[in-house]
Amino acid sequence: MSDGILGSSIPSIPCLQKRMRDTLQGYDEPFFTTLFVLDDFHKVILGRYSLQTFHARQKYLLMSFQPELLKVLGKIAANHKHESKAQLLDNYEFNLKKLLKHKPTRGSHVNVCQHIAGYFKNEWSYSEKENFNKQLVLYKEGRVGLAVLKKRLAFWASRLDKKYLLQQTYLAFFLVRLT
Repeated sequence: MSDGILGSSIPSIPCLQKRMRDTLQGYDEPFFTTLFVLDDFHKVILGRYSLQTFHARQKYLLMSFQPELLKVLGKIAANHKHESKAQLLDNYEFNLKKLLKHKPTRGSHVNVCQHIAGYFKNEWSYSEKENFNKQLVLYKEGRVGLAVLKKRLAFWASRLDKKYLLQQTYLAFFLVRLT
């Protein structure tokens, strides 16, 4: 079976071939997220910003796809082996595409939300922590959407001016910039 026009138009991204076919049948958020991540990575290749900046901004989004491979990407980005820029980017891109073949699960999103909520552990009251944990359970059961959790986390990141979280693409849609 042929991949069609869309499938053959981006042969250098094989991790997207199956998702493209799935997407043509209906909306697939991980597919579009993958496209945006790869587009953002392309900006690193073009030299618009560093690999370390990319990795820091995408950390929680990538964690939602595959936490173990995120650790591999982190080690590559740290460049302790002192690889050339070309080797570094090739190695990172290879592993990034490997990571993006996975689809985030409710469990992986709960894990990411718990990591982000850790930034507020000293600021949240007991009842705020309990309420958030109840929302995590409701999300895991499929009774509330992920947007409920992300919106709450983005609110607290903004309210408490958690700069590292404010740059996260995982929460970007929910962060309103007043400039």
